[in-house]
Amino acid sequence: MKKVLAVLLAGILLLLPLPALADSEPANETVDGTVNVPRLAFGMIEEYMNTYNAQISENKSAVADIVVPTVDAKKALERVIEVIKIQIDTYNTSITQLKDKLNGSLPDAEKEMINNLIANYESLVVISEFNKTSYEQQLKEFDANVARASDAQTKAAIQAEMANQQIIWGAEQLFLTHNTLKKQIKGQSDQLEFLSKQLAIMKQQEELGLITATTYKNMEKNVKDLEFALKTMKNQLASLKGQLNVMFNQDYDYNMIIEETPEFDLDLLLQMDFEQDYKIAEPNSYSVLLKLVNESAQWEAEERNFKLKFKDCYNNVFTKYENLKLAEGRLEEQKELFKQYSLKYELGLISKIAFEEQKLALDNQEMNVQIAKEELFKAYRQYEWMKKGLTL
Repeated sequence: MKKVLAVLLAGILLLLPLPALADSEPANETVDGTVNVPRLAFGMIEEYMNTYNAQISENKSAVADIVVPTVDAKKALERVIEVIKIQIDTYNTSITQLKDKLNGSLPDAEKEMINNLIANYESLVVISEFNKTSYEQQLKEFDANVARASDAQTKAAIQAEMANQQIIWGAEQLFLTHNTLKKQIKGQSDQLEFLSKQLAIMKQQEELGLITATTYKNMEKNVKDLEFALKTMKNQLASLKGQLNVMFNQDYDYNMIIEETPEFDLDLLLQMDFEQDYKIAEPNSYSVLLKLVNESAQWEAEERNFKLKFKDCYNNVFTKYENLKLAEGRLEEQKELFKQYSLKYELGLISKIAFEEQKLALDNQEMNVQIAKEELFKAYRQYEWMKKGLTL
């Protein structure tokens, strides 16, 4: 590991702005109504984040300022910390709002969706808190390390690059969560349409005395609960897009077009080789590099931890693949069942509502397959980030 340290550090430093450019402003430092990203494809997230994200720009500027320790460099670190604190407050506000909603009476599906969103925001808080702690530590040691400017620059370069990569990964997670939620909204909308038809039929049955008023009221409540759940999910969808807008330094409520998640290439699974891939990932590990730069005796323990995380990430890819195969198997079963119901409906053996219920089940399973594909895509992307050196 130590043999490649100097080469890797040199490579990281080449990615940072030159000292002569330290005072230049980022391309888009503030939100001024300018639209930076009108349409977002997954493959463009990293490029756009490096171009427009304010925190990434601040991180790079802060590291450039550390080349020759000055009062301005110290202020740059303080600005970065303040920016991160504001972002943490934003995330925590979103978490509090979501948890408040959980106190109400919600359907299980809605609770699960809100819990997933809370987990996503909490993950971003952890990342931001880590970044804040790192920069606060730099700030604390700044005056004492003037004589070791070169070492301080090296450490900051690694931390900044690691932080920037984590921010980009966070944006990718928002993108993927947005698209999964959009599919779930479609599924719930179809379910609401079906329940509304059932409710209309039950209203007639109640008037004819075929069912009790209580039975009708229960169904009516289910419809209202689902309407509320859909409204909440749509609000969360807008919130996710808003967070992405902010990350691209544009207005929160801009109606950016978010493209579909790319189709995962299953051939990539055949190319995965744990031992060979780990040889690529291990020298890139930011957490290990930081231990080495700090001359910590713990770097070997950190290296073992990174390998364990890498193995878990590797296994997770194939777990998601197995989940996809199960979902596809259930879809084939659902298709066969739907054929039977279609024939029965044509022969007049079942009602239209029974036929539509089976069609809804088929549509839901098709949606489950698409979500499973997106989960596989996300797991593989996480594996790719670990190959780049992030511990996730």
